[in-house]
Amino acid sequence: MTLDNLARYPCRCGKTVHVSGGGSGIGGAMSVLFAGQDCRVVVLDIDDAASQRLVDTLREEGRQAFYCHCDLTDVEALQRTIRASKQRTVRSTCSSIPHRR
Repeated sequence: MTLDNLARYPCRCGKTVHVSGGGSGIGGAMSVLFAGQDCRVVVLDIDDAASQRLVDTLREEGRQAFYCHCDLTDVEALQRTIRASKQRTVRSTCSSIPHRR
């Protein structure tokens, strides 16, 4: 995938981004997009295998990426995961967490 025709977020450069469902699909594409723009990416997902593969690929490319197993339907688990991930990275500045109705 080329990043040439995708949205750019220069204000996010060097910042930490949490991406829900970030191991595959649209979330995976967002993880790649933010990592390609020099963000630290924290992948939040329940698919351990796919998420770890993506994180490994991003790290092989020299990107900063971490995986945290997280079921977003469990709000307390999500809060614990965000707190734990902040200890591994630097202050989170952006989240890509969909809102449910």
